[in-house]
Amino acid sequence: MKVVRIASAVGVLLLGTSCSEDTGVVPVSIEGTARVTGQVYLDGNGDGLFNPALDDPASGASVTLSFAASGAVIANGTTGPDGLFDFMTVPVATLQLAIGSQFLADSLVARFEQPDTFSVSEGDSLHFVIGVGAPERPISEVRALPPGEQVFTSGIALNGWPELDGALHLENGGYLRVTDVPSIDVGPGDSIRVSGRTALLEESVILTNGRAFILAENARPVTAQPVTTSVAGDASGGVLDAALVEMTQVMVLDTASVADGFLMVGSDGTGAVTIRVRESTGVELREVAPGQVFGTIRGVLVPASNGTWEVVPRSRDDADPPST
Repeated sequence: MKVVRIASAVGVLLLGTSCSEDTGVVPVSIEGTARVTGQVYLDGNGDGLFNPALDDPASGASVTLSFAASGAVIANGTTGPDGLFDFMTVPVATLQLAIGSQFLADSLVARFEQPDTFSVSEGDSLHFVIGVGAPERPISEVRALPPGEQVFTSGIALNGWPELDGALHLENGGYLRVTDVPSIDVGPGDSIRVSGRTALLEESVILTNGRAFILAENARPVTAQPVTTSVAGDASGGVLDAALVEMTQVMVLDTASVADGFLMVGSDGTGAVTIRVRESTGVELREVAPGQVFGTIRGVLVPASNGTWEVVPRSRDDADPPST
């Protein structure tokens, strides 16, 4: 534990003059009648609640105690290896705790489990728990961020984790692709919170180095957006980037073998789109031939190149070849 005592520029304050209200000036000596302690932790899942199984103590975090009205600083401290701080001999006043801006670099924010502004009465011993982590933003705001921003967001999972090798697609007033997610038992329709750092895939914003946390299983049925092959090919001008879409009466125009599966070019008569069929779907190239017509093809939209998108089926159910 890091013990922090209220001190003047020359040492520990001498007790004497009572300070029962915020005058806006830190006196040369004040009567310390209370104690403020706390712990700062790294909020791993963004819920603002300390969970020892997920959250690590924040060592070296600067903590400031000040008068709420004037902002005059009473004391500064730094957390120890256990994330703890201890302000002793705290005056009777309305006070405020804050985490230093240098520790909150990289767009991090502090989440207080108790209000950060509080009143101290004589003899109080107050304890605060403070999480430090990335801000949570809606998908629409995440998609407008520059590369390199660390954020949390939440939504409904459009695919299961194994289906796209650790990439998850979310929907919540918009669509977002999150990559590099460690193994987690997420299924379509689960409500999840994810963290990651913004990056560009072609010209589309995604989150990389993702982590996912399940909020509720089977929170909502997942429904694919009906589109033509032409609309799928450019994701409706990018608006449907990362969306789950469904096309009907798609004729196979061409096929090509690639690593981890094969490509299939198809059209419903409105324009061509490329469908990337992965080995994990269980669909094999030998089952597909030009001229075949798929009654339905579903998949998530992933940027390809030159302003085009590919449809990536999640499983065989999304791209089951027609019977011959």
